[in-house]
Amino acid sequence: MSENSIRVGEVLPSGGKVRSIIKKLLPWPKKDGNSHGSTRERPTGALVGREHLGCEVVHEGEGDIRADIILVHGLRGHRRRTWTKNGVFWPKDLLPGHIHSVRVVTYGYDATALVPFGSSSLNNIHHHAKSMVEAVSRLRKDREMLRTTIALEYSKQQIGLSQTHHQIFAATQGVIFLGTPHRGSSYAGLAVVAAQAARAILQEPNMPLLRALKPESEILDRISEAFARMLAFKELDVHSYFEELPMGKLGKVVPASSAIIGNAYERQDSIHANHRDMCRFEFANEGFRKICNSITDMIDRAQEALSSGILPKAYQSTDSEEDNSDHTHDVIQFDLLVKKIGIFVGRRELLEQMRDSLQSSNDGNRKRILYLLGMGGVGKTQLALEYAQQNVYSYKNVFWVSMRLQASKQMSATPATEDDYIMLRVKLWLQNPLHTHWLLILDNLDDLESWNHKEYIPGGLNGSIVVTSRRLDLEWLESSKDNIFIKVQEMRLDEALQLLLNDSRMSRSALKDEENQAGRSICESLGCLPLALSQASAYMKYTKASLPKYKTFLANHVEKAMKFSPAQSLWPYKKTVVTTWELSMAHLTTNAQKLLSVFAFLHHQHISFQLLHQHPDDCHTSEVSSYEDRSIPHVDWLLGLTADEDKFDQTIARLDSLSLIKLSERTEISLHPLVHVWAAARLDPEQQNVRKREALTLLLRKTSCSYDSFAEWNEWSRIATHFRALIETKNFGSMDEISKDLSPDQRSILAWVYSQLGYYTDSIAQYDLIFSDFEKDLESNREAIPRTVARIAPGGFDLENRSAALDCLERASRMVEKLFGNSHILTLSTRSNEGLLLADNGRYGAAQECYNSILKTCEPILGADSPLTLNVTQYLATVLKHQGRREEALTLYERTIEAQKRTFGDAHPLTIETMNRIADLLRSWNRNPEAFTWYSSALSNSEKALGKEHPRSIKILSGIAKTHRNLGELDRALELSYRVLDGRRKLYYQDHSDVIEIENDIGTILFMQGQYDDALKQYTEALSKRMKVLGTSHPSTMDTVESTGRVYEAKGDLEVAHEQYTRALEGRAAHKDGNQAHVTRLTSAVEHVATMIADGKANKPD
Repeated sequence: MSENSIRVGEVLPSGGKVRSIIKKLLPWPKKDGNSHGSTRERPTGALVGREHLGCEVVHEGEGDIRADIILVHGLRGHRRRTWTKNGVFWPKDLLPGHIHSVRVVTYGYDATALVPFGSSSLNNIHHHAKSMVEAVSRLRKDREMLRTTIALEYSKQQIGLSQTHHQIFAATQGVIFLGTPHRGSSYAGLAVVAAQAARAILQEPNMPLLRALKPESEILDRISEAFARMLAFKELDVHSYFEELPMGKLGKVVPASSAIIGNAYERQDSIHANHRDMCRFEFANEGFRKICNSITDMIDRAQEALSSGILPKAYQSTDSEEDNSDHTHDVIQFDLLVKKIGIFVGRRELLEQMRDSLQSSNDGNRKRILYLLGMGGVGKTQLALEYAQQNVYSYKNVFWVSMRLQASKQMSATPATEDDYIMLRVKLWLQNPLHTHWLLILDNLDDLESWNHKEYIPGGLNGSIVVTSRRLDLEWLESSKDNIFIKVQEMRLDEALQLLLNDSRMSRSALKDEENQAGRSICESLGCLPLALSQASAYMKYTKASLPKYKTFLANHVEKAMKFSPAQSLWPYKKTVVTTWELSMAHLTTNAQKLLSVFAFLHHQHISFQLLHQHPDDCHTSEVSSYEDRSIPHVDWLLGLTADEDKFDQTIARLDSLSLIKLSERTEISLHPLVHVWAAARLDPEQQNVRKREALTLLLRKTSCSYDSFAEWNEWSRIATHFRALIETKNFGSMDEISKDLSPDQRSILAWVYSQLGYYTDSIAQYDLIFSDFEKDLESNREAIPRTVARIAPGGFDLENRSAALDCLERASRMVEKLFGNSHILTLSTRSNEGLLLADNGRYGAAQECYNSILKTCEPILGADSPLTLNVTQYLATVLKHQGRREEALTLYERTIEAQKRTFGDAHPLTIETMNRIADLLRSWNRNPEAFTWYSSALSNSEKALGKEHPRSIKILSGIAKTHRNLGELDRALELSYRVLDGRRKLYYQDHSDVIEIENDIGTILFMQGQYDDALKQYTEALSKRMKVLGTSHPSTMDTVESTGRVYEAKGDLEVAHEQYTRALEGRAAHKDGNQAHVTRLTSAVEHVATMIADGKANKPD
């Protein structure tokens, strides 16, 4: 222990030692030059003269003042000398040159705890703080200023303010602490000992002030608690700096552990100086720049809040619509388990709606009840808190009651407590007609059945009540002309992003593009739900994760992200977003819980009532409103539920009333995306498999494995998104597990679905299992085999699975031929599918041979106008077109279309498809006006029969875009191509051949417009996908290689152009079914570029 560290109770040092300590602690009067050595002049009072007390404006600022900066000294300080070094008074001499448009104020007070040969001020910390706020209030009022305040506090404790100074508190943006002993200082303990030892020779010291600053001081503890409550009510920017260097033998006056508060939002840093010099600067050194940066950050946040309307109106103007000077503003908090966090973001319309509803009349004797209704985590409580804060001057008294806590107390039948007595007295007080202009907030009124919540609603006609609840049925349960109901929805995307950034202490203007996109993606993934956004911010602060890193974590582990429960120092909530929803589960029946769990394995939007309703097997077909495959077994409990219409409606209504689902015109159901994930994650693995199997059963019963009619397309487009969601919920239940006991019919439907959604490997696997079972006993599966084979969809298989798909079709052909013979329609139809797959693989010669063989058999048996004959004829014509045999192809198309119109009519899907193929042929032949005629007819009939979003309609639109391109109408072509791309991305996965085709077409249009870099980027992406899906030698792949060669040639990069042309030529020449016209054209291109290179005409690429 150092010689100056004296513990209370120890023997005091001798007089000489005391004198030495006092000289270190106190300013000692200098010798009088006229005296004789030992004589000292004894001051008669404090060292701080009255002229140095109170506020002094040291810089008025210029222009529109953005903020007041108020500097407050500490123990033994002075409003000028504390901030001065070598004659430089930096608040006046340095600060205005670095921070513009601010007013700088210093505040002085008498805090000389020990004055040699005089008396100290006996004010305690509370009195000093109150005097300071009064002085600041007078200053701002005198100068008609009400702007942002930033306080620099040097070695002084901040305390809670009374309601009379609430405007100062509301206008305060932040506090910067410089070596402030939040937990006391041993330096103060030493001063106490010195003061006690010197009482005999000095007059009265300020002992209460000295004791208050000792370590483990109860007064400091109370002050810290008060400050924490202030931060709970309004988040201030808090920046704390601690000293790095010791003060000689005294060491560090305020250690770092005492100089920081420890709040989650506090910014902590050090200044390279001792305790005395850390607030004195004679030039703009590192310590000065740190403080300037802190002040600038606070002003920027305040300006951002003002510009976005975040700050309450009452605090933005000194004008008041109503004189409330006679009001007392008291907030009585009953077990306040919620805190207002951060800067409130958005919801301006809701706050204005609340204000208009509750304050539309000046009559304080009319009671109004406003209900804020919405799902858990949507921000109802924070909205009520913000309304209370913004409108605190409109009410004499504000009361807050946790209805969840009161419900728990009442249901537990515990004896009455003092709190209950207080509640009763408050209720009687509120009912008194003499008491007006009060606000009562009843938070979390969710349990309406287990207790009598109306006991907490005061009678009488006066006052305003705000009720928060997730029970949407309150709107009709409490229906009254005087009651107002506001449904609180999720935040808008821009509001959600601002909330995420605010809680994470990030500035929107400082974000990089990648961070901004990641932030927006996080908000969308979390459904713009405020509580979830706040939870995400806490996780990022806890793990130090960046926005992109958290985006990746959320994409892979959303269930873990929702269950993350931050420490209270990082997050002020008692519950996570998950626990808020678990509270609702206790109010659901068993069937309602099962139904919600089934929803978790479907897509979270557009769950139709038709999908849920199952019909008994003996139900007449005419009674069924949508397609239903009755070979698929029912979900028994759901069949019973939907059979009882009243019971089903009540179940749906209860889920809706608890905000767990949303109803759309009583025909569709949707869930918040996080509720959707939570409903699956809360189940154990066995339950997940059960519910996932039930969701699969529902979907299989509604799948017709065809969409050639508008009704079929409409049905498929609705359930396709649910199938994809079911398949992709890999973390919750295994598809292999739930499909292992499927019947052949169920498995074949699932295989068809897999192929339509691009899960080709899974599709082949399902067919392999089916055919392995069939091949064991063909005869017993005679009825199932035709249905299974009819569901095989050959088109679109990727390169990796095309060979397996062809093997699958060949197995199917052998089975049906063995069962039904080689001339059976099912055998011929299966072989035609083989031909399609051969053509998709670029094997046009083999496909032509296959089609000719089928036509020789089916025309004599089925006739020239049979659907199968016409289909195969059309397929053959398409193969001839790819081989460059346009005249032969057109002849076959014309023969087919005449028969189709005669047999089926113009609006039949087969007729429409042939019209489109004829238009494609004419366009490739550069007969564009004729192509337009066919396209127009095809599109008109397709949109009328199938709808604008049907794949056939979009395919026709793609052909029209290409025709505009051929005519040089590039802007129109590009516009239509992007429409096609949007449509196909909604229909298919990203690597689907139709998506790649239109991406390649967009590259061609960009090339023709001279946008070479954009065209090259588009071609490169399309080429990568075509190589993956079609293979490196497919004709379509070679088309894209040739296109990239044209771009490089146009850019003058002839060496690369020559490489691309040569590669395309070799690929075309090696393909035995290649189009000779392509080979001729490419040969010419290779020779032309080679000549240019030889002539030295190549430009060096950029």
